[in-house]
Amino acid sequence: MPTPPIQSETTATQARYAAVAVPVPLRQVFDFIIPAHVALDDEALVGRRVLVPFGPRKLVGIITQCNDSTNVSAGRLKPIIELLDDEAIFDATLWQTLAWVSRYYIAPIGEVFEMALPTLLRKANGPAPSTTKHWILTEEGRVKPIEELDRAPVQLAIIKKLIRSLALSADDFAEMNSGWRSAIKALTEKGWVQEENVEPRLTTNDQAQLVKQSGFELNQQQQAAATHLVSRVQAKTFSVSLLLGVTGSGKTEVYFAAIQASLEANTQALVLVPEIGLTPQLLERFQARFSVPIAVMHSNLSDKERHLAWWHTKTGEARIIIGTRSAVLSSIPELGLIVVDEEHDTSFKQQDGVRYHARDTAIYRAKLAQVPIVLGSATPALESYYNALHGRYTLLELPNRASAALLPNVQLVDLEQQAAAEGLSPALSAQLREALESSEQSMLFINRRGFAPAMYCTDCKSTLRCHRCDAHLTVHRSHNRLRCHHCGYDTRIPQACPGCQSKELKDLGEGTQRVETTVQALLPSATILRIDRDSTRNKGQLEAHLDEVKSGHADVVVGTQLLTKGHDFDHLSLVGVLDADQGLYSSDFRSTENLFQQLVQVA
Repeated sequence: MPTPPIQSETTATQARYAAVAVPVPLRQVFDFIIPAHVALDDEALVGRRVLVPFGPRKLVGIITQCNDSTNVSAGRLKPIIELLDDEAIFDATLWQTLAWVSRYYIAPIGEVFEMALPTLLRKANGPAPSTTKHWILTEEGRVKPIEELDRAPVQLAIIKKLIRSLALSADDFAEMNSGWRSAIKALTEKGWVQEENVEPRLTTNDQAQLVKQSGFELNQQQQAAATHLVSRVQAKTFSVSLLLGVTGSGKTEVYFAAIQASLEANTQALVLVPEIGLTPQLLERFQARFSVPIAVMHSNLSDKERHLAWWHTKTGEARIIIGTRSAVLSSIPELGLIVVDEEHDTSFKQQDGVRYHARDTAIYRAKLAQVPIVLGSATPALESYYNALHGRYTLLELPNRASAALLPNVQLVDLEQQAAAEGLSPALSAQLREALESSEQSMLFINRRGFAPAMYCTDCKSTLRCHRCDAHLTVHRSHNRLRCHHCGYDTRIPQACPGCQSKELKDLGEGTQRVETTVQALLPSATILRIDRDSTRNKGQLEAHLDEVKSGHADVVVGTQLLTKGHDFDHLSLVGVLDADQGLYSSDFRSTENLFQQLVQVA
């Protein structure tokens, strides 16, 4: 697949055909007629979005090649409806990366292209990403005496704010007064204010400097790792470094040193994180350290927010891009560094559609762009550690916690010797009471959401299973539902066993909801907070829950693997892992590796 080249214009003299990749599950491109009025030469068309007829539908595709001939019969050929872009939508390195993703993961190129576009650009009538509606003062508005508006306080406030701010958006006015629309309309009719489209900007704290003073002094191991990474950034050559640091060793400070070097070289830095929940806290740390525009990309953004983040990244305005898996497929024209935090995390692997791995894709992209990439983890993936031991990657180690903090004391509890009640052993129950009496936080980790992982009939000895995929149905008592966590099937909890009609149904095992109920009964005065996918479905819920934990408002936190994603909780003194060996019985060939990683990360 050719690289989108520099554009030029010629006059078409004969029939031409474009091979277009459309978002359908077919591993081929389709030929369309290039309209005669399109005067651009073949090379200038490659990489642009087009609207094409595809059966009864109209689809947005991307031109991959132009030819003077085609193997398709003339009666079956259709013309391109509309050319949607003024230039190639992807930069050259990203174009080659997407072509590799299609080949390596055996995915249709049209679906790969679609996946790399923000939702609004997958439509022909998507809004222009470069402008938003603002209002400015006209020349007349600047010279008119504001005393004329003494009896119109909202109009007066708008004029005063426009004098200070030059241009204001609808969001700016909404913060001032709910009646701003009628005031703007009145001012527009007077000729004092006019509407115009302006380019949205990312806010920064101080444009005069790239980096703020942190006052944080790196220890010897951190300094050695930072020095190596800075030298790789300055050399502007491809390299892979595995930063292996125990939890709390200060890996982020080492990232900061490399990112500072990238900014000083006037290049962009891409930081990949495994979970949406890590993005807000990491963004706070980046904003506290760097005074450059930062773009954030994750699935919880609205279509418009994601579109603007993509645009700021493509135009080079965003100098640091923080995002989850899909951010690796963003157009970053001045890429100088890639950081993959918690590189071992399974969230970097897409589980449906185009099943790419963001870490491996990032490595390939770094190689094409000839930039260094840093993989960071306290528990690296076995393949990454193997590559580091055999010299393919550079191994950088941080064996000690920053500021001489101690590693946790781990105590194993044999449940054959201490019977657990509703998932809690006597030893853990006692320590939960001690932590509460000492005004310290506790965390209980169990990687099963819901009330119980199965419902069991004591008469016919069967468990209730999903009608679609035959997996065990999970009990959700708070909504009186049985849910399949594999395919999404959902039904009410039955009054009797579907097999034998017995009413002797029993909840089998513990999930986060059951543990939450048990702890509340054990510690009635404690504030219990549950963090799992069920309690964080709505936008902003995860961030709000994490803020509660950090502020110390929650006494006991119960949660799933969302709690193992590198969060820093200052008030936490006790961590309990319930049914710790459950991961050993998974059919996943990585089950033992994943269990080790979860246990180390949660501690």
